Formats: sequence, C-alpha cells, structure tokens
Amino acid sequence: MSNDFLTEKVDEAVKQLVQDYKDPEIKWNKAKSSEGIQVFTRKTGKIKINRVKAICVIDADPEVIWKNLCEKDLRLSWDTAQKSITVLKEIDPETKHEVIHTITNPVLGGIISSREYVDVRIFQKIKEQGLYVNAGTSVTEKKAGIKKVKIKGVRGFNYPSGFVLEPLEQGVKVCYITQSLTNGWLLTGTVNSSIPKVLWQSLKDLKNHILQNN
Repeated sequence: MSNDFLTEKVDEAVKQLVQDYKDPEIKWNKAKSSEGIQVFTRKTGKIKINRVKAICVIDADPEVIWKNLCEKDLRLSWDTAQKSITVLKEIDPETKHEVIHTITNPVLGGIISSREYVDVRIFQKIKEQGLYVNAGTSVTEKKAGIKKVKIKGVRGFNYPSGFVLEPLEQGVKVCYITQSLTNGWLLTGTVNSSIPKVLWQSLKDLKNHILQNN
C-alpha cells in the first residue's frame, strides 16, 4: 500500500478535527466542567461510542505546548494515559507524519485496562487558520505497508483523534478530541462514561506540566 493512502487518512483526520473544533453547527452535550476544563460529547451516526472533546486555556507559549505534544519523551513525561509510543514507519520527519504503535496504561483505577493501537498521525500547522493540529486515526498494518504488530493486550481502534491548539490574545486554547473503540468486554455505557474523565485528566496533566515547568 502506498503512502498516498496514509496521507489521505491523516488529511481526513485533520479536516475532521478542525470541523469538530470550529463548526458551530455541530451540537455537543456538556459532560463535565471542572478546574477550567470543559468536556463535551456527541453521537455520530451508527457508532455507539461517543465522540468526545475536552477544552481548556493554558497560559503559555503555543510552541511550548506543541513541543510537549510532538516529542515522544516529553509526551510520556506528562501523559499518564500513555505507556509507550513506538514509530513503525516514518513518512515525513518534518511533520512527524508516521505510523505509530501506542500502548496505553490502565485508567480510572483499571476500569479500562491497557489497550494497544496502530495509528497514522501528523503534526500540522495551518497558518491560514492560525491553528496547530495533531491528528491521527487507526490503520491496519497491511494498509500501512508494515509488518504485523504483535499485540499482547487488547487492540483498540481510533477514529480521527488528536489535539487542536489556537493561540489567543492571552494563552492558548487547547482542544483534545477522540473517539476510540476500546473493544474487549467493556460495555458501551462504561466506555461512554469513562472517556470524558480520561480526556479531562489528560488536559489537567498537560496544563499542570506546562505551568510547573515553564
């Protein structure tokens, strides 16, 4: 499978994230609001797992926040939901357009156990809209043109997910969006009630890390 397929997938993911972030016609339901972080959910067609977005404002340089998303070691230093990130295929090193294998940590006291994902992602600055976008979505190894990954746990699937950053006059609006099929034996209701808490915690961890270290 050529890299054209992978480019098409990340282009679709970027478009979806920007739409989720900016389109006023999309209706979201508030799920949680605490410590300056708001979380919203919405249903999407026949997919039973909700789409979720969390938003906060961080008083920091956007390049600092961006670096903490782009660089693997920095990401793992604050993101308690992530256990490991391994690059399987590099397509464009400048934009970190690559295929990755991610293993997550158990979250919410083990309600959701460790999951593994194979995603194609990109880090893109959209200058005309003043946005920074880190977008990705799951792919199969066959379509990614890579060897089969040995999955030790449960394999999940991510619909277009990632971060959108928008610099403001004061601070940066940070939006984290995801829609993840965790698979396994979890009930849909359990996933839909748990993921908003996971995103809220991730933004809290990012915000605290940035403010404490810069």
